[in-house]
Amino acid sequence: MNSQNDELYELTSESNFWKLYKLLRVIKTSTDTKVAFACSFMLMVWFNLNSNGSVSYISSEIQEVSGNIIGWSVSIVGFILAGYSIYSTLSDKEFQYSMSKFQDENYEISHLKSSHCVFIKVVVDIISIVMITYLYSLFLKTEIPEKTSTIVIFGESAYKLYLCLTLSLLQAFFVLILMMCKSFIYNVYHSIMTSIRWYGENECEEEPAKIVERVAFTVDNEIVLELVSNDRRFWRPLTEIEENNITIYMTGDAFNQIKHMKKKINERSEVT
Repeated sequence: MNSQNDELYELTSESNFWKLYKLLRVIKTSTDTKVAFACSFMLMVWFNLNSNGSVSYISSEIQEVSGNIIGWSVSIVGFILAGYSIYSTLSDKEFQYSMSKFQDENYEISHLKSSHCVFIKVVVDIISIVMITYLYSLFLKTEIPEKTSTIVIFGESAYKLYLCLTLSLLQAFFVLILMMCKSFIYNVYHSIMTSIRWYGENECEEEPAKIVERVAFTVDNEIVLELVSNDRRFWRPLTEIEENNITIYMTGDAFNQIKHMKKKINERSEVT
């Protein structure tokens, strides 16, 4: 009993958001997502440094890209939360509870928590990107970045280099969000396939119930039963049913009728 209570307590051990966030950090970001983000950032840095755009142009691009990232991210998070809510509601609770009893060796947490954390992590990461983007846009509106305009690095002002790096980072964020959406799509597919596989591996292979519909005598004084199973009717000798230990269901009248028939057969055998 204590073991079961411990298992149930473990399901709700994350009592606040920060404990949940700590758990989410266990889920590592996929390698292809990291590579795509790094490659897109370096590509955008090279492109922006060689675009010969003015400081005002780059600043306006940063504001536009920032606004787009925030707007698109909020819409994407809304769709993801709606999809996750539907998935969680329709998921078989017995299957979910069974997953909580097995440990995911990759993350050292239960399969139940790891399967849900991969969904929630996408949402939290996108919200984090929105927060960083918003803070960047506010910081650029201050006079602090402009104070570096007098500093020259490699023939360019430090302020312009900073704007180019910022714009490249924001453009790479957009690629990162797309990669996270890719991960979310795969996680949905993988979770559905896992549930179907679990059902196939644990499905009870019980034979359909056989119900006695009628009882009759044959010309050889053998008791036969008409059975109904899955809307299919067929006759079976009572001796065959008893020898094979086949489970059947019958009414009290059918049972008394069989008992009376057996008594008649015994009486006839004694007479002969």
